[in-house]
Amino acid sequence: MVKLAVIADDLTGALDTGIKFSKRGINTRVFTSLPLPFNEISGDTEAIIIDTETRHKSSKAAGGLVFELVSACQEQGIHCFYKKTDSALRGHVGAELAALYKASGKPVHFIPALPEEDRYTWGGIHYIRGVPVSDSIFGKDPFNPVTCSSVCHLIQMETNVPTISVPAAAPAKVPDTPAGIVIHDGRSEEDLTGIGMNLKEKQALDITAGCAGFARFLADHLDFHYRDPTSWQKKKKMIVLSGSINEVTGRQLTRAEEKGFFRHSLSSCEKLDSHFFDTPEGAVFLNSIEEECLRHDKVIIDVYSPDAIEEVKDYARRKGIPGREIAPRIAARMGELFTRIIDILPESLIMIIGGDTLFSAISQCPGLILNPIGEPASGTVLIKGTAGDHTLSLLSKSGGFGGEDILIDLANQLLF
Repeated sequence: MVKLAVIADDLTGALDTGIKFSKRGINTRVFTSLPLPFNEISGDTEAIIIDTETRHKSSKAAGGLVFELVSACQEQGIHCFYKKTDSALRGHVGAELAALYKASGKPVHFIPALPEEDRYTWGGIHYIRGVPVSDSIFGKDPFNPVTCSSVCHLIQMETNVPTISVPAAAPAKVPDTPAGIVIHDGRSEEDLTGIGMNLKEKQALDITAGCAGFARFLADHLDFHYRDPTSWQKKKKMIVLSGSINEVTGRQLTRAEEKGFFRHSLSSCEKLDSHFFDTPEGAVFLNSIEEECLRHDKVIIDVYSPDAIEEVKDYARRKGIPGREIAPRIAARMGELFTRIIDILPESLIMIIGGDTLFSAISQCPGLILNPIGEPASGTVLIKGTAGDHTLSLLSKSGGFGGEDILIDLANQLLF
């Protein structure tokens, strides 16, 4: 019986939240397409994780989809929801929280903090490692910049649903407010636990929102059945496919290259030209990549460079490619590379960095079921992918997570 539906706006977010449940042995199912096939959900499934892919849609479309999804779940007897939001507040946070409020008819308690990555809300302002989010690298995102650090104001840019911000020192006031969206300050695990215990006491844990941070509390305190989690076997090779242009990712890739990873950064034509792999140049490129993947145990194929954004924009202008097509083309190219890699090295660990890249890769494998089985580092998720008798070993990571040595540490941990 499904006891919780988690709704995320991108696939890496869905997985890094879903793992909080599955690693506790809670029977968890991840869905990457809609409408939900309710008749395919087994009776022992207790948490469903739904990727709506609404981050790059319009505010109206994102809110409408969340409203319809919550309503459909309620018709199936599911009444406990967690609206997973980005830990840097990217996407349509206001529209989607408002949709959850309207569909459920109950206040949404929003806990945005992710203390393990030093992302927190204090005095109603959201911070990334001590910097207001709009002044951080996420305020400079070329496709989805966060322009406001006040969580309340950010939400009100997309909805007129009554919204308040609650100081960490006053959680007891929360249940008495008439607001539709209640934002909770928090900057430590203790803060999140305190908020959670207060909401549990007031029987208000059924409609909550936040990132992977507060999901851990729900995994421990909702009425789930716990089993032994799935085990993991080390692999010989690790192939990293990174579609992220985040500066954090760039430093991680450079560090890994310095420590012996083979690395190929795609050129502008390799990223953007339609049907590139069908050209003679594309065939040469693929042969070269296949040879390097066979020759090396640790390989990176990525789209990052310090001037990557301006380079691809300039190339797109010269080729007459609309700006709105740049990100989808890059994601599609990385997805095509994914299918080539799993054909030649199906036993390898394939690490995919970036939500759009991951979704594109998974979309190339119809019928692939994703089972999160481990969390080797914050923001990373080990995934067992199954399609019939075919099994893949995947590792996902959001672009902005982790320290500079994370790829090196993961390889040391997961390869033999």
